[in-house]
Amino acid sequence: MLFPIPTAIVSKLSPKELSLYISSWCSIFGDESDTSINSTLFKLGYIGSIMTSTPVISSQSHILEFQLQLAPEGARNLDSIFGLFFEYVTSVFIEHSAKHLSKLLSQLNGISLYNFLHADASDMASEEAKSLSCMLLENQAALSKWLLNGVGYFDLNEQGFCGAYSESAQVKEWWLKQSYKFLEFIQATIYPNNIVACVIGPQKQFKNCQCFDFNIPTEEDQYFGFQYSISKLCILKSSTDEKFSLIRPNQFCPPEINKQSAILNQLDQLSKSASLGYSVQNSSAFIPPKLAYFDEGCQLWIKTETDKNFDGRAFLTLEIINSECKPTPFSSVALELICDTVKDNLRELLYPSLVLNYLYDIIPSIKGETGITIHVSGPSSNIYGVSQLRELDLSYVLKV
Repeated sequence: MLFPIPTAIVSKLSPKELSLYISSWCSIFGDESDTSINSTLFKLGYIGSIMTSTPVISSQSHILEFQLQLAPEGARNLDSIFGLFFEYVTSVFIEHSAKHLSKLLSQLNGISLYNFLHADASDMASEEAKSLSCMLLENQAALSKWLLNGVGYFDLNEQGFCGAYSESAQVKEWWLKQSYKFLEFIQATIYPNNIVACVIGPQKQFKNCQCFDFNIPTEEDQYFGFQYSISKLCILKSSTDEKFSLIRPNQFCPPEINKQSAILNQLDQLSKSASLGYSVQNSSAFIPPKLAYFDEGCQLWIKTETDKNFDGRAFLTLEIINSECKPTPFSSVALELICDTVKDNLRELLYPSLVLNYLYDIIPSIKGETGITIHVSGPSSNIYGVSQLRELDLSYVLKV
């Protein structure tokens, strides 16, 4: 689904506001937590995944893209997907949700600042040069004070901005005004008469769909040879009882995200002492870990970070080995199924942690033993909040 942003809306917004609203749209509609449109369509078996993006058409043309990877059930229920999508938009992005939305926009802005502050310093020079080249072609007014961040966000240079939603009564009013502007942006862009929909797949998969007229004769592309047809789109009202709401606040956000003025001051101080270069290899990688504790069935190894470029990040690995069970083809397949099941159960719960640059994985042991390995990494400020969830406990894994 493609939604061109009307010129009338673009003219009302500053370049930075437009950039932030587009970024916030991607974050909200691309969210995978349990109250998202993604979660609803996934539970109904309609989709495999969702991707939101903003294709570059020209410097004056802006488009929002909502892309779905359809499951077979979704192809048979295309009418329902369109109906659910627009029901989500009309029931969530209303005036009554302005206060909740203002808090959400403030948190998204804080997450952007926080991620920039704790950005990984290990990118290759060629990737950095590529990113910088792309940014130099954009409207510089849409970017914030730190060009290399690459993402626009509100900072102290923005008129009226003085921190996160909870920092003062004055800033609450400012964020509330931003939420009303964002609501106007959504309502003027995401509606049935402003959509260009493209459905790719065998025509027989969509034979029961009423939203497209598939009786129109197909044409053949003269260059690539594929067949296509162009039809008007008829959006049918959904008959589902689904209750939609805005995505919840990110439970993994550290307290400093609610103190955005302090983060900005910290970034100012760090930028004054920053090197013109950057580290591409962690100098502490060659320092071996130390055995801190061991007993009959447990070993605890700790490695202290010595490279300041990677300070503030943590990496936790937990290996669970069954010393009494010999590795067999059956146990290998069973462990694969257990790990896939647990990760599937964690998908919605831990998605908010991925937004804050945490990573996690649960895999069978690769050492030829019967066991599993759990990895959790990211900013050290809340690493235990991510790793100590009930779903990562050994007792839960064994119950699965």
